[in-house]
Amino acid sequence: MTRQEIAKIFDDEKDNFDSIKNSIETEVVSTKYSKYEYYEVLPFSYQRLGFKKGKLIENYQNLNNKEDTYSYGFILITRLLK
Repeated sequence: MTRQEIAKIFDDEKDNFDSIKNSIETEVVSTKYSKYEYYEVLPFSYQRLGFKKGKLIENYQNLNNKEDTYSYGFILITRLLK
């Protein structure tokens, strides 16, 4: 695939981005917040040497400094299989 073909596909689908994003966000059943990146969810965890591991935040709304926080949305896989 050439660069021009990829650019054309991107331009064709650019307007659909918001609708795709919204449809995925409506499927989110659980949201977790982490201080720093690389929060790992078991069993999908693997070791990252040299990188600071993210720490789960229990009370995101009560957090004073929300800098360097990341949100992770989870959906039920059974919904994807339909």
